[in-house]
Amino acid sequence: MNTTVHSETERGQWFFTTMSHTLYDHVVYKLVIPFIWRCPSQRVFDSYAYNVSDNHLEIGVGTGYALIKSKADPSELSLMDLNSACLNKSAKRLKRYQPNLHKQNVLLPFDMLEQQFDSAGLHFVMHCVPGDFIAKGRAFKHIAATLKSGGVFFGATVLGDQSHNSQVGHSMMARISLFILNTIGIFHNRYDKLAELKAELEENFDFVELEVIGSIVHWRAIK
Repeated sequence: MNTTVHSETERGQWFFTTMSHTLYDHVVYKLVIPFIWRCPSQRVFDSYAYNVSDNHLEIGVGTGYALIKSKADPSELSLMDLNSACLNKSAKRLKRYQPNLHKQNVLLPFDMLEQQFDSAGLHFVMHCVPGDFIAKGRAFKHIAATLKSGGVFFGATVLGDQSHNSQVGHSMMARISLFILNTIGIFHNRYDKLAELKAELEENFDFVELEVIGSIVHWRAIK
């Protein structure tokens, strides 16, 4: 991963490092997702409830809020993030699962995690990763390698505000928010295309289904 992309990735993480978990949860799940991206937060919680296995890998952990709200109850939980602060804070919040922690860049091969998991979740991470989905798609290859045969990979991301995303229902508020977030470097999704996301998932998984709600695309893929 080149130095420029790495610095852009780290620069976009200050928001998640400095904001408290409680404030983040209120801002993101009670305001941003339902009112700016126009997707019910319950859709995210339902995805966790349906897809989390007994042996789950959570990538880009955020605060762990969605996992808690879904009432999913994995026997074994592993948390992966490039941000040590997020890993440690989420591990404390999810301590009843005694999670294993992995500091890892999702665009680089995962160390010693081949074919270990029955499910993997990646929510609201890819719109923060620099590059288009042709570049970001490397992450899907690495995630597929961590899953056992029949394993489920599920997630969601906010798509870019471009004419090539005609299926995406960006509101005016969403367009303004995307412009601001991309300009200040928290988001890197200006050119994220729905078609490229689909193609990269299908390159690495045998079955892929997508659902677009407002500005967000949800996916479920099976190895």
